[in-house]
Amino acid sequence: MTSRLNASFVRRTVTDYIGIVNAIGDHLTDNAHYPLAAWPDKVPKPDELRQSAERLRVLSVESQNRDANKIRERNDLRAEIDGMLDEVRAFVEMAAHGDEAALRSTGFELRQTRATAAGPEPLGAPTDLRLKHGRESGTLDVHVRALAGASSYDVAIAIGETVTEADWRHAAVFSTSMHMLLQDLEPGKYVWIRVRGVNSAGYGLWTPPQRMMVI
Repeated sequence: MTSRLNASFVRRTVTDYIGIVNAIGDHLTDNAHYPLAAWPDKVPKPDELRQSAERLRVLSVESQNRDANKIRERNDLRAEIDGMLDEVRAFVEMAAHGDEAALRSTGFELRQTRATAAGPEPLGAPTDLRLKHGRESGTLDVHVRALAGASSYDVAIAIGETVTEADWRHAAVFSTSMHMLLQDLEPGKYVWIRVRGVNSAGYGLWTPPQRMMVI
């Protein structure tokens, strides 16, 4: 049996949702399993979660008079927070390395999946990893061939002409295998990229890494 975190709260009321986001932010603050210094730059920090939850609370109140613009802002912000939670979930799951105590300390709901003969198999490595420069400076566009059974794609980066396993860090999670845009990279630096698929069985195998200089 393996433990995973639930980051889908579509059935929760706005009030419950705000409480969940705040609880996750509180649980991850000063959490010894996830010291802030180890968080990747792109992963939302606990304070950012709480600040977003407060903005959502204000918009929820302001939208009670059925102002169409406020309702749209509220819904857009909730979708944005959904993305933030998914980024945080992916990071803490990876950093926990299967440690259930670390996962329970996050404030996310824990769900357990039991492997069965009919259950999904762990994914192999994606193929056809390609990198190209994005339209703007400091960006890289990452592509792999779509992997059957993958629900999302986890991207890791490492900086330098040569790297070791310890140099790799989580960069982002994408729902598609094409045009995975990495932003705010430092021009003039060599960046190594690798990608793996994710399904209900967990993380798959990494692609062989590729390197490109950021411009």
